[in-house]
Amino acid sequence: MAKRLGITAQTYAQPLFAGLRGNNNFSLVTDSAAQLAIKLREKNLDGAFLSSIDYAKDYAMYRIIPKVAAVSAGESGSALLLFNENIRKIESLAVDPSSASEIVLASLILQEKYDARPKLIPTIADADTALRSSDAYLAVGDTALKYKDRTNKIDLVDEWTDLTGLPFVHGIWVSREDVFTGE
Repeated sequence: MAKRLGITAQTYAQPLFAGLRGNNNFSLVTDSAAQLAIKLREKNLDGAFLSSIDYAKDYAMYRIIPKVAAVSAGESGSALLLFNENIRKIESLAVDPSSASEIVLASLILQEKYDARPKLIPTIADADTALRSSDAYLAVGDTALKYKDRTNKIDLVDEWTDLTGLPFVHGIWVSREDVFTGE
């Protein structure tokens, strides 16, 4: 029986999935990282590509597949904080609730580098709509790529690298403890 693997549609992660497509040993399910985490927790998947935060929520149930991840350092364009022109302090941040790791990333960067602790406003609206009622908007993955030429933005991965000297881990492969053998 084919193993059920959860993958994301985000462009940055596609090279990790290419070898799995067309392989009869795997059945691929595409969804958001948050939904993949739920499906894995409910045992509807054998393994999934999860954000580090989604992994951390249920880490005792999972095993990380070693040496395979989506990681970047410096400007990546994959996690952008867009903000309104002439803003002095970010007091409200519109976020897609399914982007757990990037929400934590934005919160850490804003706290540590900009002494800001904005109110998080969950939204499914696009950036232009969200920015009418909030100071900033968190754009992630393919959505962020649409705004790469925008001038009022902060590349959060670049800020993370500057703050820590480390790359940012966008996602990792995990499986339920009892599913895959070492081989």
